[in-house]
Amino acid sequence: MELHLADQAEQREDKAIAAHMVAVNASLGKPSKPSQARPEPMPYRMHIAVAFASMASALFSLYWWYP
Repeated sequence: MELHLADQAEQREDKAIAAHMVAVNASLGKPSKPSQARPEPMPYRMHIAVAFASMASALFSLYWWYP
């Protein structure tokens, strides 16, 4: 019974992988979508960089005005 269930699970995984490969290959053949009116959100790394830059600016400002 366990071997049968394991074989079924493996077959399902193989079918899912094959379907995904077909979908990826089909999407690669299509031209890229035109640019959207709304820009994509900033990646989290950019948010972190902006936060650190803002914090550094605030600390420098405090150091400059309140020695």
